[in-house]
Amino acid sequence: MNTNILTKSLFKQALQCPTKLFYATNPGYINTRESDPFIEALADGGFQVGALARAYYPQGHFIQEMNQEKAIRQTRELLNQDEVVIFEAALRFGNFFIRVDILHQHDGIIELIEVKAKSYSPQKDSFLTKKHMVKSEWQEYFYDLAFQKYVADRALDKPVFGSLMLVDKSAICPVDGLNQKFLLEKHQGKSRVIVKELTEEDLDFPLLLKVAGNEICQIIYTQPVNFNGRSYEFEAFVDMLRDNLLLNHRIAMPLSKACKDCEYHASLDQINQGCKSGFHECWKSVTGLSADQLEGPLVLDIWNFKNKDDLLNKGIYLLSDVPKGYFAGELEGASQLNVESRHYLQVAKIQERDARPYAIKTGLQQELARHEYPLHFIDFETAMVAIPFTKGRHPYEGIAFQFSHHILYADGSIEHAGEYLDANPGHFPNFGFVRELKRQLESDQGTIFRYATHENTYLNMIHSQLANSNEPDRKELQDFIEKITKSITGSPRKWQGDRNLVDLCEIVKKYHYDPATKGSVSIKYVLPAILNSSSMLQRIYSKPIYGSQNGIKSLNFKDFTWVVTRDEKILDPYTLLPQVFDDLDLAQLDRLSDDEYLKNGGAALMAYCKMQFTQMGEGERAALQKALLKYCELDTLAMVMVYQGLQELLD
Repeated sequence: MNTNILTKSLFKQALQCPTKLFYATNPGYINTRESDPFIEALADGGFQVGALARAYYPQGHFIQEMNQEKAIRQTRELLNQDEVVIFEAALRFGNFFIRVDILHQHDGIIELIEVKAKSYSPQKDSFLTKKHMVKSEWQEYFYDLAFQKYVADRALDKPVFGSLMLVDKSAICPVDGLNQKFLLEKHQGKSRVIVKELTEEDLDFPLLLKVAGNEICQIIYTQPVNFNGRSYEFEAFVDMLRDNLLLNHRIAMPLSKACKDCEYHASLDQINQGCKSGFHECWKSVTGLSADQLEGPLVLDIWNFKNKDDLLNKGIYLLSDVPKGYFAGELEGASQLNVESRHYLQVAKIQERDARPYAIKTGLQQELARHEYPLHFIDFETAMVAIPFTKGRHPYEGIAFQFSHHILYADGSIEHAGEYLDANPGHFPNFGFVRELKRQLESDQGTIFRYATHENTYLNMIHSQLANSNEPDRKELQDFIEKITKSITGSPRKWQGDRNLVDLCEIVKKYHYDPATKGSVSIKYVLPAILNSSSMLQRIYSKPIYGSQNGIKSLNFKDFTWVVTRDEKILDPYTLLPQVFDDLDLAQLDRLSDDEYLKNGGAALMAYCKMQFTQMGEGERAALQKALLKYCELDTLAMVMVYQGLQELLD
């Protein structure tokens, strides 16, 4: 990469934080978001959406040359034609360089089309606020387009019109099996899409929609870009970025809550091994704190706290330095914890060096007493793909392809009672999914648990899908869904079932706090914390009883031990599972999932998408299915463990 050239990918990073330009273009800095491009391509569907967009321009020329100079020459030669479509057109103006998804020259103009896998509903979505500003959720897309138009306007001698091509969420898939015509593969270390022969019927009803972007680009050009206490017009802003890039100058930025998600954040072990950490350099330059001190906990770690910038602006960086009384959570006599009291506990436990869990036992006891045995614990694995599997479905219509089901009985015995997995390529699994869920849950009236809102949301969605289906048992399935869920906001009908799923996450949030979770209520942190503090769980699961003949029934494990200690600390049980993908760790895969409460959502999603969108042998498919079943089984066992840990607090 030519580090003196401001590309559109560097420009997008600079919009998040201009300091990142320095870290992105200098060697040695850890980037935690770097992962296998093939896996990321599976995650967002961008490669397949791009291939579908190109299919609408069958006469297009694809410039696959990676060398900038050669790609620019090829683009110029093609632009000698009066009308031409170019994929990945290469344009440069001075030290600005872009690759355009689709460039269409016709009728004396240049149409610049940026293809995005983002969903858009022409009936519901708008791009601007009432104050005529670009909405936050659309800024990265239109600023990307504005930068490309800015470069193209100066590199070409014809009028340039910019457009976004988005996934039309209101579109209806015209045929079955369309997604199976866009298969992803690795080729010479890179990702590419193999497009099978498309018919006129496949393309008759486009799933993608082109929206004009010139007007919004003009708004962006005239409205100031504010950062670091200064206001820049768009042209001055990109010139400033270019100049600092040329000088290899690190643009200093004030610390903010956005630092929490900085990808240039190395661990202390990586720093000690000679790696560079952009996060530590930024924070040390402002705070003077050492790398050891910056291990925290920092005010960035305060869970669900919106005013972190207030503390940072006051020069307060460590939780240990937060003034007494800043969080005035009232604990004495409280029936449950709220957000404020959890903030108070998080800070107080650090300042008092108190590692003991805290529980509101009276409220917890009353909550657990309401639950009717046998207790059922369920977890869903789901996906949303841009190109639907079957005729009549919408882009990004939810797919529920897997669940796991554990039961905890009144005598304390446990069993993995059931599961479901349908990863058959191109098959819509939702109705079979809910039929099997109904079969497994309808034999008793025991309480059913979920963790967070995911399961309730998807069952509501399947309820709507059934309403528009011809399934012979749709009424029975809808009645079952209404019995175990509550209707979501915007539902045309309102209900709350008498066996409505109980949210175990909410129970944790209201009645339990463990300093080891760093304030989070995600099961990613709650499970390891409870395992490390519970002698009862350690006693049960430190033996190979899981999946043993006289132990806990399991459908996928045999004689398994879940509590394994290393360096006097119990390992996270998920690290004991076989890797779904050999070259990626769980943390990387988790970042590809948009659910903060789930443990392995990214891994399950990627395994499912790989089975859908790649060609593989039966052996590899069977191995992935086996791994998926184990991961999902642990998800519901984790819920059982958390529940047992809460029970122990009362005992």
